[in-house]
Amino acid sequence: MTAMRLLLTSVIALSAGAALAQDIEGELVYATTGGLMEDSLTQHFYEPFEEATGVPVIPVAIEVPDQWARVEAMSRTGNMEFDIVTATPPDLITHADRLMSLNCAEMTEVVENGVDGACEEKGVMRTVGGMLIAYNTELFDQAPDGWADFWNVEAFPG
Repeated sequence: MTAMRLLLTSVIALSAGAALAQDIEGELVYATTGGLMEDSLTQHFYEPFEEATGVPVIPVAIEVPDQWARVEAMSRTGNMEFDIVTATPPDLITHADRLMSLNCAEMTEVVENGVDGACEEKGVMRTVGGMLIAYNTELFDQAPDGWADFWNVEAFPG
């Protein structure tokens, strides 16, 4: 198996259906960080894909830095075990030589139904998220008035 050669096939098949899965031989192995993210991906992507295609999808729980170390080792031996990896935008640059190039023009469902810019040359965005810092209005009479207040654990414990 060449480096991530099935990524394109699997992403297209996940979004476009079983017709494209005929090119996949065996199983798809994806590197996952485990936990709730793995559960969600399995429920919403991989189980429907497996049911539609009959292609088994195998998760391998591994932290992202360990995943890249393992991909490096696999690249050296030519024995790539992962078909799909977890990558951040900087990973797509740092590890570009280990990732296959994608033709986003062929991935119409991803492009049309995804977030603008979700398909890049070396990867497809699978999740969008955000982080926030908040406080509970029911616990405090006065709101934090800036970062100094927010981080003042004596005035705003918890």
